[in-house]
Formats: sequence, C-alpha cells, structure tokens
Amino acid sequence: LKWERPEHMAPTGEKSLSQIRQLMQEQRQHCLELLSRMESGEGTFHRIRLSVADIGKIDMYQWLYFLAQHARRHILQMERNEREWV
Repeated sequence: LKWERPEHMAPTGEKSLSQIRQLMQEQRQHCLELLSRMESGEGTFHRIRLSVADIGKIDMYQWLYFLAQHARRHILQMERNEREWV
C-alpha cells in the first residue's frame, strides 16, 4: 500500500518517542473499547462508509478495527527500532 502522508502527519520532533508510543496506545485502546461496546455490529455504524485507498469502501466498524491494527503495527515498529538503536 503506497500512501503519501498529509503534511500535518509529518514528524515534528516535538514529542518524545515514549510520549508518541503512549498516545498511540491510548488511541488504539480507545478504538478497541468502542468496538467491544458494539458487539455483533450493534448500532448504525454499518451504514457509514469510508473509502480507503487500495482497499475500497469499508464501514465504520471495519475502520475502527483498521485503525487499531494500524496503530499496533506502528507501536511494534517503534519498539523494534528502539531495541535496535538504543
């Protein structure tokens, strides 16, 4: 998946690695908590559709899960980089 990040997502160096990791863990946990409160697709989030490059249209439940897994991937990358470089 090739994706050019928007400028507002470029690293600024204003936060430490531990602050970024903590923020991402909190955001990931929030997504997972939202999903756990809506077991079996309860609610109307299935009606909300979003387009994701190279994936197509997904509903809000799928989007929350995607965000949680994407954050997990980046958290693991940060941990691996930290082990290799610190």
